Formats: sequence, C-alpha cells, structure tokens
Amino acid sequence: MIEHHFRPYSVRLFVPDGDPNSFKIIQKTNWTGVSLEISRDSWEVHQDRSEFNQAGVYILSGQDGESGLPMLYIGRGDVIKESIDSDDKSKMFWDRAAVFVSGNDGLDRKHITWIQWMLIQNIHETGGCQLDNDITVTEPALSEYEKADAQEFLYQILNMLPIVNIRLFDRAEKAEIQRPKALEKSEKVIENTEVVQETKSVKDSESVQDSKVVPGTEDDQDTIIIPTEEDAFKNIFLEENSWYPIEIDEKRVEKIKYLGAYQTAPVSAITYCAEIKSVEAYNGSGMYKLNFKYRAQRINPIELGDAEASSLQKPGYTNLKALLNAKTIKDLFQK
Repeated sequence: MIEHHFRPYSVRLFVPDGDPNSFKIIQKTNWTGVSLEISRDSWEVHQDRSEFNQAGVYILSGQDGESGLPMLYIGRGDVIKESIDSDDKSKMFWDRAAVFVSGNDGLDRKHITWIQWMLIQNIHETGGCQLDNDITVTEPALSEYEKADAQEFLYQILNMLPIVNIRLFDRAEKAEIQRPKALEKSEKVIENTEVVQETKSVKDSESVQDSKVVPGTEDDQDTIIIPTEEDAFKNIFLEENSWYPIEIDEKRVEKIKYLGAYQTAPVSAITYCAEIKSVEAYNGSGMYKLNFKYRAQRINPIELGDAEASSLQKPGYTNLKALLNAKTIKDLFQK
C-alpha cells in the first residue's frame, strides 16, 4: 500500500459556473499540477476546456448497486477528454470524476501509466471499495528519474483526493440509500420482492440485451417511461431517488419493476433508468409514488428522433429489454 503522510497545505478553488457541485478547479500551492472535480451531468458542458485536452489520470466514482460500496474506476489518457468520453458510453455507475493533470505538460504516458498502476494496487490492498479496473500484476517500467517524478506527482494527488471526496485510505462501509420520507402518510406500499430480469441492476444490461427491439405486450411491460422537466428531474429523480406523483393504471401497478426518465427539451431523450423498490399510494389522490431500489443508472440516450414530443406528455409502458436496445422513442412504442 502507498505510504503517505499528510502535511499542511493551502489551495485555491475556482468554480467556473458558480455551482461547486457541478464543476470546480483546485490548485495546490507550490504544485504545478491541477485537480478538477466534475459531475457527470456537467461533463458535456465543460469537456472542451483546455485542461481536459492534456495527458493525465482520472478517477470515476459512484456506487455499486449490488454491494452498496463505493465504486471507482482509475483511468488515464493522453487526452483526458477522449478517455472519459469513451468511458461515459461504457460505464454506467459513475456520477463524478476527479481529474489530475500537469499545469506545465510535465506528464507523459509512462508517468500516468505508473500512477494509474499504483492507485489500483492501493485500492486492491485496502479493499475499501469496488474497483472497475482489471488488476495489473506487473509494475510499468520507468527509469529512476521518471519514477521519482511520477512518485512526486502521485503524492500530490493523494493530498488532493479528500478535497474531491475520494478517500483511498478508508475502509468504506456499505451505503444504504434512505427511502425519502413521504409528504403524507402512505395508504399502501407494494414491495418488489423479486426482480423480473436475471440481474439486480440496470448496469448489468448485457444479460437482457437483444439485437431486435420488441416493445412487448401488456403482460410483459415491466417498465414505465415518464416525462421529466429539468427542476423535478434534478430535485426529485436524482436527489430523492424517487418519482411522484405519477398516474399508473391500477392493473399495471404490481407489474412495474423499472422506470425510465425522458428529459424534455432541450435534452429530448430518455437518459436514465431506475429499478423500483416500492410503490406507494400517494396522498389519497389516486396517484402513486415510486421509490428506487438503487440510484438511477445512466443509459445510452434514446433520442426523440422523428416522434412527436407530445407522445411522451404522459407515462408510457414498455419492457426493460426494449428500453436497453432502443435507439429512438419510436422503437419503444411502435407496434
């Protein structure tokens, strides 16, 4: 494990868009490196910044839906933007990224490969989180001078990790997602005691994917698609891990196992899916509240295409297999 002793230091923090939960840049006094922390939702907005066009190391962080432990991926790239763009399409778990680059172009491929290897070894030894990397057995070869430079950059990264909310030296405990407190006492709760698909989370999509999209009949429609506007999407869907109030055909309530979120214009696409833990009757209104089993997972965007936006003004029904294979909205609801 990496031996590291923390010492006092000062940093300068810059928040380009005014929201520290979205994107921030951290510079440590007397260090030429730059640390950046960015949310997944903000990546598309800020990915063209010059810092992301450099070589560096990055850590994608999120939560493993099955174990409840933090999930990390340690990445590197000659051009950080290209590497994270690739991961954004293939890794569904992450919601934040911490990026470390040199402010004077002092890192090359040998340096970042060694730093990535050392971070992976440390996480593997502490066992404090789930790691989405393959464990590389052989240490990358560096000259004595190159290794000294890489070690110094690594030590500075370790100083910065707590500031970007990543703690490699802690043995993390399982995180329990608290079910949001209902605004009113629920009249009825229907628990999902079994999962229709073989997998427990949407990220294990390989076992349910098929080359042909089949919207399915009413009997196998286990997924409801709901339209979401920006504020409700962020404040309820993402923050509370739930959705309410929602109108559901009473005969379908016990069949619904998943919920897909269609983000209205300007996004105009289905972008997230969540597994349902429970369904509550909502406030005697004849409507319902859906509580998620895990945090919602990002999926490949399903574009509106040439479908009418009005077709998703109300909830629609499909099945998970169709959702994970669809390219456009019409794929989900065409007969």
